[in-house]
Amino acid sequence: MKRAKLRAPCMNILRQLTKRRNSEVFEKLQKLANQLKKRFAGKIGKIIVFINQKGGIGKTTLSHAFAYLLAKLGFAVLIIDIDPSGNISSNSEADRTDTPGVMELLLTTSKIDETIQYIEKYGYYVIAAPEGRQLESKDFIKMLDQTETPAMNLRNGTETLRDHFDFIIIDTGPNLNDATMNGLVAADEIIVPTTININSLDGIADLWDAVCSVRESGVNALPIRGILINRFNARGIADRETKDFIDQIAAALNAPVFSTYIRHAAIVERATKARQALTAFKEADNTPIIDDIYKFMEEYLKGENESVANKATTV
Repeated sequence: MKRAKLRAPCMNILRQLTKRRNSEVFEKLQKLANQLKKRFAGKIGKIIVFINQKGGIGKTTLSHAFAYLLAKLGFAVLIIDIDPSGNISSNSEADRTDTPGVMELLLTTSKIDETIQYIEKYGYYVIAAPEGRQLESKDFIKMLDQTETPAMNLRNGTETLRDHFDFIIIDTGPNLNDATMNGLVAADEIIVPTTININSLDGIADLWDAVCSVRESGVNALPIRGILINRFNARGIADRETKDFIDQIAAALNAPVFSTYIRHAAIVERATKARQALTAFKEADNTPIIDDIYKFMEEYLKGENESVANKATTV
C-alpha cells in the first residue's frame, strides 16, 4: 500500500517534468523549422520515403507522427499513401472511394490536383490509397504495366508538386511491389524504421537489394538518410547485442543510424485504435515516446539545416 501511495505522486512529478521538457524541445523545433524555411526562397520540395521490407515494425505510425509534427511546425506537408492497407489514409479520415487517389496517380488516369485532399484536423494534405488493398491486385499491376513508364509514374507526378510543398512523405507497404518501387524511384531520401530483432534485419537486407537496383538504373541516387530504431527496450540484453549488429550493417551499407531511439510504449496501440497520429493523440501528450519523437525531429531538422548550409558554402 505504501508503494502504491508513493507511486502516484512520483508519476505526476515525472509527467510534469516530461511536459516541461517537451515544451522546451518544441520551442527548439520551431526555431529550427523557421531557420530552415528562411534558407529557401520558395517551398523546400523534399520527398521522403519511410520504408522497410518487414511488417509490424511501426513504420506507418512513425511516418504519420513525423508528417503531422512537420505540419504542426508550419511546413506544407503532403502524405502519399502507397501502402495497400491504406492505414494513414483511414487514420486521416481521407476519402478512399469517391475521390481519385494514389491508384489513379500511378495509372495516370487523373490529374494530380484531383487526387489531393486537405485534412483540416491535421493541417496536411493526403493522396489516399484505395480501399480493398487494390494496390496489390493483379488487375492494378496489369494496368500499371501497360502505362508508358510504369516505374516512373509517381516520380513524374510528384515533380510538379515540389513547388507547392515543403515535405512530401511517402508511406509504403511491407512488400516490394510495383507501388513501392515507384516510391523509391520518386524519393529524394529514405528513412528506414526498424525494430531490433533478426527478422527486422532481414527486411533491411531485402531493402538494400531494391535500393541498389534503383541506383544502378541511373534514375535516382537514392540516399539512405538513416536507420531509425523503433520500439526500443533499453533494458533488454538482446536489444543491446543486436544494436551492435545493426551498427555493423549500417556501416556496410554506408547508412547511418539515427542517434535517437524511439522507445516501446503501450500508448501507440491506443492511438492506432483511435485512428490518430501519435503526435496528435491527447493521451500521448507528455509521455516518453513523444519526447523521443520530438528528439528525432530535432535531430532531423538540425541535419537539414547543416546540409543546406554546407551546400551553400560549396556553391
